[in-house]
Amino acid sequence: MVSARLVILLPGTPDASLRWTVCSPYGDVLGAGEGTPVLPAGVTVAATIAVMPQELVHLRQISLPARTERAAQQAAPFAMEEHLAAPLETQRIVCGPAGADGQRLVAAIGKELAQVWQASLEKAAARPVFAVSQAMLLDPADGELAMAPGDSGLVWRYRSGSLDMTGAIPEEFHQLLFPALMDALQPDKVTLAAGQDGEYRSLHGIEPYRTGPFDPVQAAAGMDLALLAGLPPVFGARLAASVDWISLFKPWRRVAALAGLTLCLALAGIAVEAAWLSGESRRLEDSAQTAFAEAFPDVRRIVNPRVQLAQRLREVEAVEGGSDTFLTLAGALAGVMEDAPQIDVIAVRFQADDPALSVTARYNDYSDFEILRAAAETAGIVLDDAGARQGADGIEAEFTARWRE
Repeated sequence: MVSARLVILLPGTPDASLRWTVCSPYGDVLGAGEGTPVLPAGVTVAATIAVMPQELVHLRQISLPARTERAAQQAAPFAMEEHLAAPLETQRIVCGPAGADGQRLVAAIGKELAQVWQASLEKAAARPVFAVSQAMLLDPADGELAMAPGDSGLVWRYRSGSLDMTGAIPEEFHQLLFPALMDALQPDKVTLAAGQDGEYRSLHGIEPYRTGPFDPVQAAAGMDLALLAGLPPVFGARLAASVDWISLFKPWRRVAALAGLTLCLALAGIAVEAAWLSGESRRLEDSAQTAFAEAFPDVRRIVNPRVQLAQRLREVEAVEGGSDTFLTLAGALAGVMEDAPQIDVIAVRFQADDPALSVTARYNDYSDFEILRAAAETAGIVLDDAGARQGADGIEAEFTARWRE
């Protein structure tokens, strides 16, 4: 298989046909015609270069103060507004990637014509598609103004340092515009590609340096892909991409729909579970507040039972003159209870004369208490069963907790 480039010359009017040429990597023409391209046998297209008439494209180098590509694209129309004669709403304005100096090449073309071109390229072109104006195919040296005959006049490109400007001079206005262009640019050298029948033999007293004929097809076929990638994606990111992901995933739409439905059902299940857990959390919080209110009936406002309990423990410690029995025993029991979520503590009372903790708790099975007793024994706490009764919500039990002697 031979890898080639497809060069498409876009027409200046919506009803005209595309002109296309298939070129080999060495510049050989492998096929040409109008309308939909027909590739020769054994030839694949690696990239498509769409050449736009210069007089229908306005290009400008602009520094856009934007941190992202999206922000740069949003700012581009406002930066281009002062350079355009047409209203912004009639233009498609696209900016290219930022260069090393922060400058971006911004392109503006009429929306209607751009839509016609894009629709034609969707049918005829092979991705990726790079859009380039006729003048961008010229390659002037630094300080040089390069010109060539275009479809309806002269196309030109001027380089000086980081400055890179392009444009077109209509044939009927070149007597007026060319002197003004020379005064504005003050180029070190002027070159003019040869045209048919030696047109533009002289330009208002200036004898430009004559170069060979300007062939936009050969110039486009020989452009470096890195340079093409730095141009604005006039026809959208989809055409500029090497792979058409949308078409690639079309056969998988039904699978994606089923996967999406499965995901929605899973999310619905998660939402139901989250609602249940939220209800359980509120129930546990209510139980903690109820237990705290029973243990400390003098407290009228309960905000955070755990914090308030710690505060009351510190108060008890201070009142007892340094006795830390209740504080340490309650803290140790709380640590054991963290590993026994199946047991709900209803009330805790301190028996100062024992000293021990009298605990009221609720659990579902008598084995839950035996598991808790074993865990407490490991922590050095002895739990003594003080009675239990079966209730509607489970087994409500009383037990005491004291340090093992």
